[in-house]
Amino acid sequence: MMGLFDHLLMWPVLLPMITGALMLLLPERRVQIGLGLVGSVGSLVVAGLLMARLAAGGGIEVYQVSNWPAPFGIILVADRLSVLMLMLVAVLAVCSLIYASVRWDRAGAHFHPLFQLMLMGI
Repeated sequence: MMGLFDHLLMWPVLLPMITGALMLLLPERRVQIGLGLVGSVGSLVVAGLLMARLAAGGGIEVYQVSNWPAPFGIILVADRLSVLMLMLVAVLAVCSLIYASVRWDRAGAHFHPLFQLMLMGI
């Protein structure tokens, strides 16, 4: 279980990517709405876990994605402000998905997968 928490910093990127890919494979609207809400609430939980980890262990988390040095590899850094922004984005994503699931998501054919990919980028 501890190995999962060692890689906690990359889950705000991976969770919306996996959710969006699953939504493309399962095109039914209700399934996409459910997956979108689960993915967004999962992002909120991950942001809360990151905030708790930062509060307990110090101020900054650093994660080297490929374990390569800085000019060649991707390095993810989380501090309290960036994790607070992750929490804000996750709360707004849940609220937006609830609002859009009433009627507005029918305007675009792939609204929910594109929304998750947008969250991955943010």
